[in-house]
Amino acid sequence: MTYLHTMTDYKEAFSKHGFLAKEIQGHVPTIRAANADWFAFADKLNDRLQIIAIDGSEQITGAKRGGSQSPETVATMLMWRCLGNYQGMVLMAERGMNAEAGILARSLLEACFQLAAMTADTPEALDLIWFDAAKSRRGLYKFILEMDNVDPIQRTAIEAKLAELNARIDKQLAERAIRLALDPTGRRLPDTGVKTFADKGPLNTQYLHYKHLSDEAAHPSLSSMHKHLNIAPDGKSWSNFLIGPNEDGGIKQTLARASKFMFYVGVAYAEITNIDFVDASDIGAELEELNSKLAR
Repeated sequence: MTYLHTMTDYKEAFSKHGFLAKEIQGHVPTIRAANADWFAFADKLNDRLQIIAIDGSEQITGAKRGGSQSPETVATMLMWRCLGNYQGMVLMAERGMNAEAGILARSLLEACFQLAAMTADTPEALDLIWFDAAKSRRGLYKFILEMDNVDPIQRTAIEAKLAELNARIDKQLAERAIRLALDPTGRRLPDTGVKTFADKGPLNTQYLHYKHLSDEAAHPSLSSMHKHLNIAPDGKSWSNFLIGPNEDGGIKQTLARASKFMFYVGVAYAEITNIDFVDASDIGAELEELNSKLAR
């Protein structure tokens, strides 16, 4: 087993506690310094969008307040979800947990696709978001009812909830069938996969990043787990396992991807809610410049 070179000062602590070792915090400045330009940009973007989210929440709760499924309300909920993913990604990245940061970047991109789809066709996107939630909840209820050890009282309650949900689904299908090109007489729900949302909006080309992040971080595939192997120069054999944080383990690339997604989120949110994204053009230009340096 080989500790990554940044681990020399606290191998014992990591051996006992892993990334929960309090000593990890002391190494954050080293990792930030090795990726200073991208961390500085991430901090700036986060602070700008945090203000936008606060402004939007206050305005929409006040004069613009609508139902829980109004475009502004759904967009604001997605905005907070995205900010949480982005901030969590930064926290992971600055501790050298690049694969874990990539998982959050992937989750961020999923929500980004939904917001982008809302800018292209708000009614259809909202329909798909509703059906996506209904599909997930219906699957949960059905799974519980298939279990053998469910308490009879709980089973009765779940059956009632499933019947109520199916009635709501039937109603929604009847009302939205034409817009979504569905058969109102059946219970087949529209496709609400990630690619569906990606294709509905202007960011469909970013779906390639989603696939890369799925392969590299989100799924426990062989390719995503290879980061734990010390591969020999021949690219074929390996000598031992690698553990611990690494300041140069693709962190720049993860920050670049997630920052691009988060910038798109900010632009889409501002368009949906009419909240001013101050300095958007300057921030976009800085992002483009950083990406051009990264590609060299």
